[in-house]
Formats: sequence, C-alpha cells, structure tokens
Amino acid sequence: LYSRYTAGFEDAMKKLTVTMAKEKKLDVVVKEFERNLGTGLGVAHYMLEPIQRIPRYKLLLEAYLKNLPDDSEERSSATKALEIIGEAADRTNNMIKELENSNEILAIERTITGYKGTLLLAHRRFIKKGMLQKSSRKTQTPRMFFLFSDILLHTEPTGPSTYKFKNEMKLCSVRVEVPKVSLVPFSFELLGTNRAFILSARSEEEMVEWMTTLAGAIRNEEEKMKSLKRGEQLSTLDRSGFGSFAPILVPDQSVSMCQICSEEFTFIFRRHHCRACGRVVCGNCSPFKAYLAYMNKEERICSVCNHHQIRQHSSQGRGDEIDGDVQSPAELSRPIIPSVLILDHEKEAITRGYVLEQDGKKWNRCWYVVGKDLALYKFKAHEDIKANGTVPLPGYRVTSDKASMTINLIHHQAMKELNLSFKTENLADFETWVEVVEKAAQMEVCEVPVNQDNRMSVSYGSKNRVCSKSVQDIVDSEEPVPAPLTPQSTRVNKTPLF
Repeated sequence: LYSRYTAGFEDAMKKLTVTMAKEKKLDVVVKEFERNLGTGLGVAHYMLEPIQRIPRYKLLLEAYLKNLPDDSEERSSATKALEIIGEAADRTNNMIKELENSNEILAIERTITGYKGTLLLAHRRFIKKGMLQKSSRKTQTPRMFFLFSDILLHTEPTGPSTYKFKNEMKLCSVRVEVPKVSLVPFSFELLGTNRAFILSARSEEEMVEWMTTLAGAIRNEEEKMKSLKRGEQLSTLDRSGFGSFAPILVPDQSVSMCQICSEEFTFIFRRHHCRACGRVVCGNCSPFKAYLAYMNKEERICSVCNHHQIRQHSSQGRGDEIDGDVQSPAELSRPIIPSVLILDHEKEAITRGYVLEQDGKKWNRCWYVVGKDLALYKFKAHEDIKANGTVPLPGYRVTSDKASMTINLIHHQAMKELNLSFKTENLADFETWVEVVEKAAQMEVCEVPVNQDNRMSVSYGSKNRVCSKSVQDIVDSEEPVPAPLTPQSTRVNKTPLF
C-alpha cells in the first residue's frame, strides 16, 4: 500500500491541481482548510509527509548510530533496525520503479491500435521511444519506435499521440549496422529476420543514442536468454540462407539502370525489386518467383538469386557440396558484360562520391569514382553498375578554386581542348578530390587510409570519419559510434595510383 501511494503521488497531485482549477467550490474548500490549519503549509505538503517517512527514519538512525558510543548496548539493535529500514527503502524504490514501468507500458499500449496481445509482461521493461524517418523505396516516412527490453515495436503515427501497429521485432534476432553508403544523413540500418530498413534521426547525437541503446538492449537480451538456458528458444539472426531474412531494398533514386543487365530505366522500362536480395532490376531480369521463408509466400526474385537458389538446392539434394564455391547473390550481382565501363565500386575504387558536374549552364548531381586504373568513372547514381563514361586522368592538367569548390580538368589533344568541370558539396570533399585527382593526373602514389574490413574514410559534413569497427564492437568497447557514411567523397583502399 505504501509503495502504491508513493508511486501514485505525482499523478494524484496533478489531478488535484487540475480539478481545483476546474471546480471553484473545491478550490475554495481546500484553501479554507489550509487557512484553518494555521501552519502556512498547503495540502501537498501533508500528502508528501508519508512518502518522506521511511527516508527520514533511515537518516535518523544513521545520525543516531554516528553519535552512539561504540560500547553502547543499543548499538547492535540500532544497527539491525537501520538494516531493516534500508531494506524497506530499497524494496519501496524497486516497487515504485516497477509500478512506474507498468504504468508507462499500459499508457503506451492504450495509444497503439492493431496490436494483438498485451505489452505488459512481468519480465518486460520499457527503455526508449522516439520518432525516426524510415527510408522506403521512393520516399521517407515518419515512424514511431518503442524499445523494450526484449522487443522493438514499429508503429505508424495516426494522430498527435496515437499509432498504428506495423510489426514487432524480437531483439535476439535484430542487428544494428552503419550503412556503407547512405543518401540520408544520420542514418543506420536495422536488420531483422522479417524486416530490414534504413532509419534516420534528426541529429548525429540522436542517431548515436539510438544505436548505442539498441545495441546495448540487444546484448542484454542475448545474455539473459543464455543465462536462462533457453538456447533452444534463442532465435539469432541468420542472414546466410536464401530467403531466410529480409533484405534492405535499394532505394529507387539510388539507381538509374538495372543492376544486372545495366539497361537504363525509363517511363516504360520500369523498376522492380528482388525480394530476396533487394536490388533494383528490370522485368527481363526478374521473371522468377520463389518461396521466401521470411515472407512465408512466393515472391519475385531476380535471375541472380534464382541461379543461387538452384545451386543451393542442388547441393542440398546431393547431400554434398557442388563443384566450386556456391556464390552468394551479392557475389553474383556483377554482370558478365565485357566493358571498360563496368567497375566494382568497393574493390576497384580509390575515391568515390557525389559531385556536381557542369553541363552548359546547369550543374547535375552525379556519382564519380576514381578507379585503380587511374580513370574517372561517371555514374548517374551510386548503385549503378555501369558508368556513363570514363576519363583517363593521366595527362590532364588540374586547376581548382577553393572559394567555389570547383575542380577543372583540362587536356590539350590535337587541335582541341578537352575540359571537364565539377564541384563538391562541402570543403572536406573538395580537398579529398583535389588531392586524389592531382596525384592521379601525375601518376603519383596516393596514400589512402588503411581499412582492414573494407570500410571507408568519408567526409561527413565538415569532419572526416573512419569506420573500421562494427557498431557492436564500438558499443562493447564503449567508444563513440561513428556517423553513417554519406554518399560523398570516400576513400576505399591504400594503393598506389599506377
């Protein structure tokens, strides 16, 4: 009873204040009562007295023991009384926390529609809630997330404080990662068995807080499951089996061509998403359907994933490994097209990023990559597999203007002069591009930061960041989580430019 009174005190005072403001008669009665007491104290003070009782007993006994002689006969009984009062205070505090947690969960449950079951469970604790932007195929949509000790609720706002349930993700089968390239700042990847998407926060601080809190909650849930010896019920995230996990769908604006055959999309030649790997493909490259376990139904898949599942099933059917390595869809994604315009953005690039290319009086945003072959590859979007054109950098004269962040490439060939002008979106990118392009033009060695796991050194805003650890490693070591990489200037490997 005491714990319930303590936990409900704040709400009771709010209700009393609101009711007195609405009901003038009650306000007059309460104030008259306070005047008759003659102490100058209000009703709130007297309502607070029971809450302060046990803490005051504890302080009183501590002061009593401090002034009690060591050889006093009352010391042993006073010490025991202090232990009892201390345990009572701890129990009260724990009970208050439990009641506050239960009230919070019940309040959240009342704001969510469409959730089957109950959120209030004995072992469940509420941790955090907040609004994040979810990147979909075409746009960004606001989503409200509620993080508990064992699950993450994904909801859609329907009003000022009401939400529609979308899905529930068990923390033991969720992973948080920094995206290699993101069109949206302050973003991170949330990978689950049935759902996977990119979320973005309003600021770097909010993003770091969400990532560290999520990673910590995931780790705590996994440790709790192991300690309870419930390994048979522990469903860890497995992203290796075909169709067993939800991929992150490549946003439409990240590609301008089929990621298999490299045909450019038009109003008639439309985009489709492979539901097994997430890449954007054309209809000709995705005529297949396959059963996907994470969706529990058949869905469209691309020719690469179809080839992968056929080889996988053939291997399982014979009970042994098939000749050669079974390549994953990611490994098979690079098309077999004999063209100098095909480039692996990660393995064969020194620097890459979005720049503004001059086209007459216009500046068009496009994706530039400097390859190890000293050529500058120009793409419409960063997920495209084939470049629109290349420029061999050796022999070009490089000029730059820091004020406008413009870089000019000039080459004298026969009777004409070849010019290419582009500018960066921030000063950090400008310095990166000038350094690399100048060295490439002179065929000099370019020292690029070492990356053990193929992560990139990236200019993010006005700072250079190096992501060489996973989010989980950073959280375990209590280091700050780096911002996700934006598709600006990135350096990939340490390699000579010849």
